[in-house]
Amino acid sequence: MTSAEHAGRFRQLPDPIGPDDAVETVDVADRPPVETEREWHDRMLREAGGA
Repeated sequence: MTSAEHAGRFRQLPDPIGPDDAVETVDVADRPPVETEREWHDRMLREAGGA
């Protein structure tokens, strides 16, 4: 690569990143624990004021 080609490499900005190029990540360490059916039933009763 000649020095003119090398200097010309940085005269144009790269294409901007579009929404299709971005990747969403999810932190799996903060997942809530899975409820059993019994825990779900007890929580629903507590929230409704029945227990």
